[in-house]
Amino acid sequence: MRIAAVVAAAVWLTGAAPDSTVRIALREQPNTLNPLLATQFDENYVCEGIFSALTVLDDQGRVQADLAEAVPSRANGGISADRKQLVYKLRRNARWHDGVAVTADDVVFTFAKMRDPKVPFPSLTQYETVDRVEARDAHTVVVHLKRPAPDAPAEIFVNGQNGAIIPKHLLEHVTDFAHAAFNGAPIGSGPYRLARWERGSSLRLIANHDYFGGAPSVERLDVTFLPDSNTRAFALESHGVDLAQIAAVNIPAVRAAGLRVASVVQPSLVYLLYRVDAPPFADVLLRRALSRAVDPNEIAKKVYLGEATPATDLLPPQSPYHATRAVAGANLSEAASLLESAGWRVGADGIRARGGNRLSVTLTTIAGNASLLRAAVLLQAAWKTIGVETSVRSLQTNLLYAPGGTLPSGDFTVALVSFSFPITPDRTQLLASQAVAPTGFNDGRYRDPALDRLFAAAHFEADVAKRKLLFAQIDRRVMDNVPVFPIVWTKAVFAISPRVDGVRPEPVNSDLWNVATWRVR
Repeated sequence: MRIAAVVAAAVWLTGAAPDSTVRIALREQPNTLNPLLATQFDENYVCEGIFSALTVLDDQGRVQADLAEAVPSRANGGISADRKQLVYKLRRNARWHDGVAVTADDVVFTFAKMRDPKVPFPSLTQYETVDRVEARDAHTVVVHLKRPAPDAPAEIFVNGQNGAIIPKHLLEHVTDFAHAAFNGAPIGSGPYRLARWERGSSLRLIANHDYFGGAPSVERLDVTFLPDSNTRAFALESHGVDLAQIAAVNIPAVRAAGLRVASVVQPSLVYLLYRVDAPPFADVLLRRALSRAVDPNEIAKKVYLGEATPATDLLPPQSPYHATRAVAGANLSEAASLLESAGWRVGADGIRARGGNRLSVTLTTIAGNASLLRAAVLLQAAWKTIGVETSVRSLQTNLLYAPGGTLPSGDFTVALVSFSFPITPDRTQLLASQAVAPTGFNDGRYRDPALDRLFAAAHFEADVAKRKLLFAQIDRRVMDNVPVFPIVWTKAVFAISPRVDGVRPEPVNSDLWNVATWRVR
């Protein structure tokens, strides 16, 4: 089955392909190519090549100008003296793929759709700092903040993180935005246009020669979707694809095949997600017990082979607000004691029970992700040691994260998943009360008014010392209530064909941030 999938992908990718083609293998089957509706990483990945935003992140995680001529700052006059206004000057040569000019009205329209209660915009909490957006003239956008927010330029209207601008002239009269034909046949202003999309299999992007950043050198991007990391590695080794993200265990093989390997430090967290509003994990003692049985050091070493860092909190080690404490290993005796305190008693078969109910849980994770599946097996063994029976359920990403899918609908009890955060320290998307699906990724349905107040205070606080204190309080509350449990911060490992120059993998959103400068040898 694996070989058949690779052969089928290779035939489509290589058959009759012009020399100026880059072949990319992604993990996830898209459900939509509307950037305001994208809930999967690879949906945003592809959208970054089709659309533009006011800004974009480069390979160092720095905010760079995209549709805007410059990133707003105090030095260039883009941030007002009271720090409550961000001014973006738009490029005058930007056009939609149908030839219509991109204007400030498109930005205002995009923001209105983000705030439309009928639109399931998954990054709504990132825009809580914004009061309103206005078009000062056709090429000037003014963002009015509720209060000064130091992270706003790196959070709002950023390409690849639900921040792309959409065309008003094509969508202003659409009544059912979530099911619009546009979502499968998008018109953007980015360096590539969608040529075709074979659902469940592949898509093709062709160069937009009228792109405001200059016509791309690579004429075509052929993208196929291979959820299994071993299958992607095989496709790379056989030179059926030129670029793909791989698991750490695949590094030796792809290097031996002559491909370049690039590891990128990213704010991508592997964590346990508990469904906290329903049994059995409504009980905080049970959440604490299972979490104490996890050894992040073991998972970093055995599963990620050094391409991951054990996590202590929800902020990566490179963040100035990271909790700098030692990583605690598993404490099985403490975990067992917590279960005893919660009334779970060991039965004759070694599995605990309470009130006639066995402590049997299903651990949901991502199919095809070799690292997560290996980690799930380790957790399964550790939890059995403390009397918890665990079955592992693996599902494709497009089923897990789709609107109404497994996680947003709450069809799970505990999940082992990963999430790529923005470069800012804001974690409202994951845990704020207002971020329960479809307006965020709080799929565990955790609601804590005290935590919401801390998030809001940290979001607007500009003083670094005061902000550190606020994030320390956030950390203590999260680690005490355990709605999620952080395990490791991963690196993104890419394999790149020597025939392609200019690929500089980006740590947060999409490697297509500079795709217009790629070259094929």
